[in-house]
Amino acid sequence: MTGFLVALAFGGLAWGAGPDSGRVAVAASTAAAVAVSSEASAGAPVEARPKAPRTRRSRVIVHKEAADWEPVSVVLQPGAGRRTAFERLVQGYPGGVYRGKTSPTKAAARAYRAKGDRWLVIALYPADLRSARTHLEARFRVQEGYLEEVKVAAVTRTRGGGDDTGDEAEDSFSLSAQGADFTERFPGSAEVELSAIDPEPGARAVNAGRVKFAEFGGQDLGFVGFSWSLTGVSGERTAAPGP
Repeated sequence: MTGFLVALAFGGLAWGAGPDSGRVAVAASTAAAVAVSSEASAGAPVEARPKAPRTRRSRVIVHKEAADWEPVSVVLQPGAGRRTAFERLVQGYPGGVYRGKTSPTKAAARAYRAKGDRWLVIALYPADLRSARTHLEARFRVQEGYLEEVKVAAVTRTRGGGDDTGDEAEDSFSLSAQGADFTERFPGSAEVELSAIDPEPGARAVNAGRVKFAEFGGQDLGFVGFSWSLTGVSGERTAAPGP
């Protein structure tokens, strides 16, 4: 019943229902805007592995079994993430009704090497969470052209950890490399839908998808949904041990 009420409460913005409207390296989104950003690449799939469906314009193969991954499942969904958006479920309306609250957001896609794998990090920076120095991440671990792991996280830079003007240029990997202090929260459950995933660094990589019903709990986040539509991936970096 909770999941049904949550689905009704969300207005659909963060589920990427609208058309793309622009492309940039790191872009801000409004209720009808599209952001563009950066990401990383994966090698060709190993021939010995069974064939699996590819996402359109993607360099990564997603296992069918990923639909049953816990706590975050992953499926291929054409049209998912057609714009960059953020929405969270907020209580406090008359009668105790929950409503979806949207926020302008910026997005970026970046690639990292860690322990022989490649991580693609999609980071969203909602304006409503800026004062708390919090942003959202969807992280994808790619090995030999296959998606092997996904994580969704809320990352908060600890106060006193430098000027907050540069927060939108950082993510959990870059903060780890700097030795910066931050905390992470992971949802009890979430659904990821991908229509394009390409971790190859460069201006032509296309990434689009969305995170649905990420259950963080608490008054600050609660249930969260966000989507991205990005073109271009920043150059690959070597990640410090951490995420």
